[in-house]
Amino acid sequence: MGHKIALGTDARGTLTPVDNALSQMPERILRMQAPLDNCMPQVEAKKAEISKHFPQEAELQQKPARWLS
Repeated sequence: MGHKIALGTDARGTLTPVDNALSQMPERILRMQAPLDNCMPQVEAKKAEISKHFPQEAELQQKPARWLS
């Protein structure tokens, strides 16, 4: 995540945008975390699906053997 801040020529002009950016960070973190939280159950479901036994495994193994014979 990036933060762009326009810096001023005096100390007050520089610190105000920095303070504003820092105060907005918790809200921005929550907004970025929500899509990640929604994806994690999907990732776990796909991991479980990948680990399942492939029902046509035997047929898959037999077909190339028939073609090569």
